[in-house]
Amino acid sequence: MSSNPLRSKFGFLLERLRAARALRPWYLWVLLFNLFFAQAISTLYFYRTNTYPESLWAWVFLFFYWCGHLFSLVVVLGLLWWLVLLLVVPAKWQKNLTAVFCGFLILLLIVDTVVYAQYRFHINLLVLDLFLNGRGQVISFSWQNWLVIFLLAGLALGLELLLARRADRMVQHQNALIFRRRILSFYLSAFLLSHLTYVVADAVFYSPITRLGWVLPFAAPAQAQSFLAKHGLVNVEEFKKRNALKVASGEQHFNYPLRAVKCSAPVPKMNVLWIVVDSLRADVLNREVMPNASSLAERSQQFLNHYSGSNTTRYGVFNMFYGLPGVYFEAARLARVSPLLIDQFQKANYEMSIWGSAPLNKPEFDQTVFSKISPLRLYSVAQDDYQRDQEITAGFSNFLDERNGDNPFFGFLFYDSCHGYGVDPKFPKKFQPTATSMNYIELGEGFDPAPVFNLYKNSANFVDDLIGNVLKKLAERNLSESTVIVVSSDHGQEFNDNHLNYWGHNSNFSDAQTHVPLLIYWPGRSPKIYRHRTVHYDLAPTFLSELFGCQDDPRFFSSGHNLFDQTGHKWVLMGRRDDFAIYRDQDIVVVKTNGDYEVVDHSYHPVSSKALDGASLLPALDELRRFF
Repeated sequence: MSSNPLRSKFGFLLERLRAARALRPWYLWVLLFNLFFAQAISTLYFYRTNTYPESLWAWVFLFFYWCGHLFSLVVVLGLLWWLVLLLVVPAKWQKNLTAVFCGFLILLLIVDTVVYAQYRFHINLLVLDLFLNGRGQVISFSWQNWLVIFLLAGLALGLELLLARRADRMVQHQNALIFRRRILSFYLSAFLLSHLTYVVADAVFYSPITRLGWVLPFAAPAQAQSFLAKHGLVNVEEFKKRNALKVASGEQHFNYPLRAVKCSAPVPKMNVLWIVVDSLRADVLNREVMPNASSLAERSQQFLNHYSGSNTTRYGVFNMFYGLPGVYFEAARLARVSPLLIDQFQKANYEMSIWGSAPLNKPEFDQTVFSKISPLRLYSVAQDDYQRDQEITAGFSNFLDERNGDNPFFGFLFYDSCHGYGVDPKFPKKFQPTATSMNYIELGEGFDPAPVFNLYKNSANFVDDLIGNVLKKLAERNLSESTVIVVSSDHGQEFNDNHLNYWGHNSNFSDAQTHVPLLIYWPGRSPKIYRHRTVHYDLAPTFLSELFGCQDDPRFFSSGHNLFDQTGHKWVLMGRRDDFAIYRDQDIVVVKTNGDYEVVDHSYHPVSSKALDGASLLPALDELRRFF
């Protein structure tokens, strides 16, 4: 009589469940021992980067964070391995394979502390590929290094086997169950308290705590600043003011500038007007779409091969004023370090006139670029983007009419209509056929981009008219020949240019999203067209050198150099907080949020079988850590 296959499988599953139940107490002790082990190793993340708490509350948070976050990682990895044991591994091999698995993770954790200390990011596929295919030019190990690695691997495995035996004895211990439950309760409490503490610290801008929350691997501390402020639970502005008074210059882990920079007050003092048009593509600043800006360009220094350091607003504007990659944005925000360029304007007694169409605290420019400017206008009154653009144009015009005294001014106009595809209904729509609005739901591979691109060009044409009004006002006030004018953008805007179904920005690092216009009208300089590759990082060192006479090497305070030296960049580091790209002559190396990477051409099509040149990547990776 044949056996029932279903009954046989059901019996096998029951047998597995009984074995798992018998193994569970031992397995919990193994996880607990490895949690202690991982905690000891993870102290190297802080030690090797000199990241230490600056207050008693920061020490308290670090203790709970150190316990709670490692506990969460062990729980997640432990559950995954438990499923493997339950479904795959025979009972007789479960304990030994668990020791091997835990030993491997401990060794990986040790290596990751070394990687993090070097590059301020954790092990990912890019690091592994540089190690395997970098020809020893980026990450190389001597025989002594290999010996240490093998010794550590052997030590980790031996320790895991000892812990496995110790776990067997702990299972038999009379009070072991009570002890284990108390420990697990403590760690669960630490996990919850660490996130709750971070929520409060982030809400009150308490940087001694918030700067610690992203150090450990897979960190994702809870944040609720906007929620608390929205419901009136936190007086955000008051806490920001108090916190700003507590930040001392010697307590920042953001090491910017690398040394004191010597500058002199400009003679004569030129006014500076910085015009940024959100989402403006380089190819749209032309005579047909933007005649006023184009007319100014013909009298200016034009940089035709210019790139943003990012594909998003937060980091594109940050690049301009700090001259640094976006990876430093959060460090600058937490430490309340303003850009050296803005500091020089203020030291030279420039009147500051800052006008943002969109809110200047979303992204947090009030905590970074303009953190030392008070009072700072954060919001526009109008709701529609075109109305806000009209509002800031009128506001700056009034500023020019009302200013008195001999002090020069620094003006910042940040237009938003191109970003929102806004046009005054009364303004003529030059480009047809045009969409009436941008409907992102309709976008797709087969969608005709012409109508929305015409809408975008109409928006740019509208903004250009406002820029024309500003230029006219400068002429009326006899300021044209004493004002340096910058016109650029934070990033580009894509309309499925490469037929890969990318629209807008913040989705890739192709030319459509990163190639932006740059013109600088500088009275006394003859018009000139530059074709060498330039980047937003170059703006700050150019103005610090040309306007303020700063003679120090730009590398002490920037990742860029003087725009006018025509050296050009062999590569451009672009990115955001969690991912970045290295834009090179023939390709783009894109490192994704999850640590994966790919090599694409400038049209963002994958380059098959492309071996990474480790030597060329090393300088770019160095820029991610130089100012920490």
